Amino acid sequence: ILNATARLNQPYKTIELLTDRTLTINETAEDLLKINEERKEITKVQSEWAFKIAQEQILEKNPPILLIYNPEFHLGILGLLANRVVDSFGRTCLVMTENKGVIKGSGRTPGDVNLKHLMDECQHLLTGGGHQMAVGFT
Repeated sequence: ILNATARLNQPYKTIELLTDRTLTINETAEDLLKINEERKEITKVQSEWAFKIAQEQILEKNPPILLIYNPEFHLGILGLLANRVVDSFGRTCLVMTENKGVIKGSGRTPGDVNLKHLMDECQHLLTGGGHQMAVGFT
């Protein structure tokens, strides 16, 4: 639940919980639960969008790596979306959105691709980092 606040650009809620002595635990917990429910709903809806794009790509071209872009994806849940696509389709995928005119993304793999190696090969195009199974990039 604490992680949800950062994903939805509200990390101050977690900081409040940990530092503000005037808040009651019930008030803070209620806020955090509300934010987490919002994150779950956004993730559910946007997962459906990502799944639709993945299905279309598989039917049309059957690529080894799914490249999923939607300018309306929430930046804070790109990794969650990538995980869900990998879990559902068993393929490496990169999920991307636009943030202030810049493409940002997150990649996950079921293990068939070394994403860190892929990032290293594209360092003239991308900045970012990660490891063999997960990356973030701009």
